[in-house]
Amino acid sequence: MGVPRQQEDHEPCCDGESLKIPCCPPIPPFRFHYFLVLIAIACVVFCYIGPEIPTVSTGDGGVSPALHQNSIYLAMTIFAIMITCTILHEGGHAFATLCAPKGRVRHIMLNPCCGGHAFVGHAGGELWEAWVAFAGPIWDISTAMLFYFIMVCAYDHAYSSFLKDTLPMEVKELKLEKLVQDGCTVVQVDGKPQFKTHFLDDDEVFWRVALAILMDYQFVTFVFNMLPIVTLDGADFFGSFFRLCTNPIATGIFLICTSLICILGLIIWQGILPAINIYDRWDDITAEPKWADDDVKMFLFSAVFILMKMMGFLGPTFRLICDTCSGNKGLKKYHVFQVPKYEEQQRAAAIPMYEGRENQRYSNPDRYSVVNL
Repeated sequence: MGVPRQQEDHEPCCDGESLKIPCCPPIPPFRFHYFLVLIAIACVVFCYIGPEIPTVSTGDGGVSPALHQNSIYLAMTIFAIMITCTILHEGGHAFATLCAPKGRVRHIMLNPCCGGHAFVGHAGGELWEAWVAFAGPIWDISTAMLFYFIMVCAYDHAYSSFLKDTLPMEVKELKLEKLVQDGCTVVQVDGKPQFKTHFLDDDEVFWRVALAILMDYQFVTFVFNMLPIVTLDGADFFGSFFRLCTNPIATGIFLICTSLICILGLIIWQGILPAINIYDRWDDITAEPKWADDDVKMFLFSAVFILMKMMGFLGPTFRLICDTCSGNKGLKKYHVFQVPKYEEQQRAAAIPMYEGRENQRYSNPDRYSVVNL
């Protein structure tokens, strides 16, 4: 959603949080969060020292398949492809913006949690805003279908790790525990347990697991991004169509209501209901301590993640409530609301993509619109 910048526009190589990677036009510059850069360096280092790391034993004298270097290679492969999918997602926003009237791209920011932001601006109306918003998620669903067809062509069936009963097409459940039991053998070497074979030694199994996880991730990413919550693509997409037949204040109220409903619904669905289920079967859990149970650990991980994510959405939602109470004067900073009196100023403030090397300032340093998708 469009947010005006008031400070002097400056595009340093390092801004304290990210590292700028310049590109040749028409490819916009990328910014990589420092933590993402550290993760990339750690992955490169592990590729060199990983084969020398011995098998890590668990506290009970056994070995865990998750601590094997093959599992780490799998995680690195999935993470690298997720980052690539994020680049495609944000690149979709950027390409759609360049097709819009006076479309400009400032830069694309990549975060360590496989997320990103495309800082763009354009002079188009509601339909262009909807297209720019949807041009990112369309890559999510496209890559998910690509992973699906790759599995169908390679294995005759597609596999899903946790969406088997949700997806509309026919998929088989990825039984990871069975793969581990059938593919792992442990021997004693100098009195220490070592893997003789690991289930990920088989390239077919390796890519089956990776593609199944990536397909599920991309489907979930598409659905999540299309939720009409402030700061997500769905808010710009559905808000733009709602703006076609209403006014900016009504659109602001619509997005406030949809954001609060979705946030509350996700907290209930992924937090409260699973907590009630865990509470009902608490006495039946045999693991000691009880939090070591797989279902309990999965609940704690997902609940904490969802709550943190939802809390992050409340801030922008409350700011939108305040701006909506201020009327058109408060909503003029958001391009999606298309405030008539200020729209020409918003459109005239579109961000140039590149300037001459002798002058890296933008045409209007005091005010311009940034669309954060």
